[in-house]
Amino acid sequence: MQSQNTEAKPQEIIASHEARDLVTILLKHHSIHDGLFDLAVEFQIGVGAVGPDAASSAPGVAIGVRRIGLMPAKQCGPNTVNAAEANPAPAKKVVAKKATTK
Repeated sequence: MQSQNTEAKPQEIIASHEARDLVTILLKHHSIHDGLFDLAVEFQIGVGAVGPDAASSAPGVAIGVRRIGLMPAKQCGPNTVNAAEANPAPAKKVVAKKATTK
């Protein structure tokens, strides 16, 4: 009898972004046009018994990403993005006034 390979194959990543790309995407999404920003990643950590059954469980930790956001930067780092460059404010429209004749 042949054994079946039940291992899950990794899924193809359709779109991936570097940290700087995510900062730029978030700056544009939130209409932020000024300041220096870094990517902030908040993790959630859970601890407990881990294993296939109670008899073979061991202490374990699970780490998950809780949320991703923007954090103002006081100085430039390798992944810092300047909002004025990445998402410049739209130019203000100047409305020309009609010349009045008397």
